Amino acid sequence: MADAAPVLLWEAGPDKLCNYFNKTWLDFTGRTLEQEMGNGWAEGVHPDDIARCLETYVGSVDARRKFEMEYRLRGHDGEYRWILDRGVPRQNADGTFAGYIGSCIDITERKQMEATLRTTQKQLAIAMDQAHLTYWEMDAATSTFTFNDRFYALYRTTAEREGGYRMAAEVYAREFLPAEEQHVVPDDVAKLLSGEIDELRQEHRILRRDGEFRDIHVHVTVVRDSSGHVVGTRGTNQDITERKRAEKECGEREKLIQQLQKSESLGRMAGAIAHHFNNQLQAVMLNLEVATDNLTERERPVEGLIHAMQSARKAAEVSTLMLTYLGQAHVKDTPLDLAGVCRQSLALLRSAMPRDVVLEIDLPTPGPVISANANQLRQVMTNLMTNAWEASGEGPGSIRLSVKTVSAADIPAAGRFPINWQPQDNATAYACLEIADAGCGMAANDFDKLFDPFFSTKFTGRGLGLPVVLGIVRSHDGGVTVESEPSRGSTFRVFIPVSASALPQKPVLVRESPTSKSVRRGATVLVVEDETVVRTTLAFVLECSGFTVLEAEDGVAAVELFRRHRDEIGCVVCDLTMPRMNGWGTLAALRQLMPGIGFILASGYSEAEVMAGDHPERPQAFLQKPYEAKVLINAINQILIHSNT
Repeated sequence: MADAAPVLLWEAGPDKLCNYFNKTWLDFTGRTLEQEMGNGWAEGVHPDDIARCLETYVGSVDARRKFEMEYRLRGHDGEYRWILDRGVPRQNADGTFAGYIGSCIDITERKQMEATLRTTQKQLAIAMDQAHLTYWEMDAATSTFTFNDRFYALYRTTAEREGGYRMAAEVYAREFLPAEEQHVVPDDVAKLLSGEIDELRQEHRILRRDGEFRDIHVHVTVVRDSSGHVVGTRGTNQDITERKRAEKECGEREKLIQQLQKSESLGRMAGAIAHHFNNQLQAVMLNLEVATDNLTERERPVEGLIHAMQSARKAAEVSTLMLTYLGQAHVKDTPLDLAGVCRQSLALLRSAMPRDVVLEIDLPTPGPVISANANQLRQVMTNLMTNAWEASGEGPGSIRLSVKTVSAADIPAAGRFPINWQPQDNATAYACLEIADAGCGMAANDFDKLFDPFFSTKFTGRGLGLPVVLGIVRSHDGGVTVESEPSRGSTFRVFIPVSASALPQKPVLVRESPTSKSVRRGATVLVVEDETVVRTTLAFVLECSGFTVLEAEDGVAAVELFRRHRDEIGCVVCDLTMPRMNGWGTLAALRQLMPGIGFILASGYSEAEVMAGDHPERPQAFLQKPYEAKVLINAINQILIHSNT
């Protein structure tokens, strides 16, 4: 679990020396565990930070207290990154001090953002210092203002138009303040002249003579005579419109950054959960499959086992949907006519829709060609259509389905998802799938959560439809826009880049190889899996199918076992994520001992994600967990057939 965590973890004993670092730490620094042990980790700390870092660490350990510190640590590429290190003391069962355990996260982007924000704030401060101010005075006896020349520049007027440099307070309020703020000046003047307050700082809007609203900052102080009586006020007005606009933009950027960080964190978490979930389901499904194969239909447990198997498959589907939401469930894309795919799905959609919902379609022939997967496109359309007819409620409703081609410049910026998605240059054309309903609509404050997993404004148990849509669209470099108002319906538009590839002339039929018994009874298979339950279940399934099985708990043990039985082993089934040596390392090591050895790589992550990267050796097959026993046996048989020919 520590090696799978997306944060850097470490552990130290009561002697202040570190005795453990997780794989994430070692991947980050590019060093070995032996190099980091003890005080070796300090070699990677920036020279300017090392003294402060060690002082904080040693002082905290001596005091047996928690600590938190920021310092720069050298990464595997030689560049220093800022990290936030938190450590907490731990105790033995008898209450004695056992050392420390800590975690680190990379905060380089946050530090850079803080520096940028400080620079922006400094620039804003300089701009304010250099800004021209409107100076004015007010006489208590006459309640009239006297302005300097800057007043006319700020308010876009002239002295002649205003009747000179003097103006009554009520005239100023009536002429230059919005209706909802006209009471502000008289009320404030009364407080100042009565001596209730001596100074006033506030912000409000003014309406200039050219019809433009501006934000100003007002600073007012009371003027007293020698006896202390209030005789008037004096103050300055400063145009802060640009500053307010900059603050708003800065706030929006910070909100965007926070949403991106949240999305990234949830993505890592959901991906890891799906991986481990699939790993455990592997053992469940294989055991259920073996149990059902070894019971006759007359025995009562069969029905229960079948139900359990169905539930396990549904759980695996949820895991797959989560990976799809994250854009990690990649499949093979081919040139497709978007309107044609929609047209082929109409019969199934109409059969599932409520009878009192009218479907209007506008599907051109031919439609725009995109590079995508037909099943995923149908999933996008089905989920959006389901969302639309559910929004229609119990009564009659209408849904409009249309496909068209738009330019990048015509894609609206409002209501766009993912929040960081930007269309490509204006020369790029986009295929647009639009589904509009006249249903209940959504409130504006629900938009930010619309594509969050399991968020639903309808009823409990739903909430993966729209996230899956976003995940599929995101994996195709596309985006989604949403327009909606309460009681006025919603319009979802999916944008995917138009492909320059031509449509295939004939459909390609793909047939799976039939499942059969093992090619030669007694063929030896090496199973490499760190999860004990999964490993023993795999061995049992393969033995029941007539194979001889050797088991190894990780890559290192597998290599040693292979050295002793290399003349017997015909195929290797290996997990990807394991301690000491992972699946890729195991594959490379075994191919050095026997080039061309049959190898099946398995993982809870998708094939596209696992196979990405430059690996010198490739397996003959990949299985995404959880898979069924017949799929595994079929893959082994195909490898053995190929090796025998």
